[in-house]
Amino acid sequence: MGGGILLIVKLWHYIRGYVIINIKGRHLERVINLIHHNNILIWDIVKVDSGKIKARIELKDYKQVIEISNRLSCEVEIIRKSGMTLWKWRLQTRKFFAVAFILVLLAVYIISSMVITIEVQTETSIDEANILKELEELGLKSWVLKNNLNMNEIEAEFLKNHKEIDFMNIEINGTKITIDIVASEESQKIYDKSIPVDLIASKDGIIKDMLIINGTSNVEIDQKVKKGDLLVKGEVVTQKVEESPEITYIHAMAKIMAQTSYDKDYEIRKYKVIDEEDYKFNRVLHIGGLVINFHNGEKNYYYESNEEQRLKILGNELPIKIDKIKYYAKENCIDKSKEELEDEVKDKAKEEFNKIGQVQNIEINSSTVNNNVYKYKISITIIEEISEEQKIDKEE
Repeated sequence: MGGGILLIVKLWHYIRGYVIINIKGRHLERVINLIHHNNILIWDIVKVDSGKIKARIELKDYKQVIEISNRLSCEVEIIRKSGMTLWKWRLQTRKFFAVAFILVLLAVYIISSMVITIEVQTETSIDEANILKELEELGLKSWVLKNNLNMNEIEAEFLKNHKEIDFMNIEINGTKITIDIVASEESQKIYDKSIPVDLIASKDGIIKDMLIINGTSNVEIDQKVKKGDLLVKGEVVTQKVEESPEITYIHAMAKIMAQTSYDKDYEIRKYKVIDEEDYKFNRVLHIGGLVINFHNGEKNYYYESNEEQRLKILGNELPIKIDKIKYYAKENCIDKSKEELEDEVKDKAKEEFNKIGQVQNIEINSSTVNNNVYKYKISITIIEEISEEQKIDKEE
């Protein structure tokens, strides 16, 4: 597949039109940096000697490259012009090109008929990875033809296996599928206080505090509970002398605070930038799983993704995107200390989990570094409210 993708890239440049040029002068590196800084695409850069490089640029950018080079006392000479804009009048005699062009269009059509990315939007307790795994077993996965999928059957089969889900919608937008999942009413708060309910644990934890308003407690302080365990019974038992106990079902109300634990991954940039305005741009082309970088020799730079553009044809999103990468020279950066990195990851965790409860402890389990980014695996302990209402099925 790699050879076919490279053919698409080459034909893309051919359709747009490009120029092969030589740039001569003493400030060649600065010329290349300015070209990237002005968002000009340049590729196939080859150093001919200490005072000359050879490269390719799009035809529309030629005048701008001349202006940039003149500012740094460098000369630009054209070796060859190429592309459809120059050769389209020969198209009728170039049968091979015509066939290749049709094949490219056919390949683009086939790829646009496939599912490339799947995004799940849900507020349920089901893990997103488990949802994607179940959908894959039902046939919904990346790189399958959209026409071969029966979305109604997939939705029905998935809902049949998950009674806690009330609604599921699968929306197709080009090569991307978005799945919305909504929890059923039974798993949400019941605001009608006339309906009898118990309170059960929404997650695993250790009970730390209880405030019972209505109902009978079924747990004690410092008791470990599992998700689904009964916390507060929605019933009151009364018994008169010489009479059988009488059970009255009520709407249990309480605040049950428990200690819970989470595992989370965070990514932290390893460096601080001294001057945020001192940078240059590069473009990286993604076609399916293939990554094409149009600029080489970035060992003396740190980089980060800045902007993403996706290509569309007739409103359909293609599996082709262009990332604009922002580069910072290493001399313009300072590596963060271990303490700064750990403080930053803890601040991120506190910001996220203080929205859920009160953070008690953050423990860093491990850290790895890749592409100038530290990946931390941490454990967070918080105190949060864990009660969840469950309707009582009265015995007749």
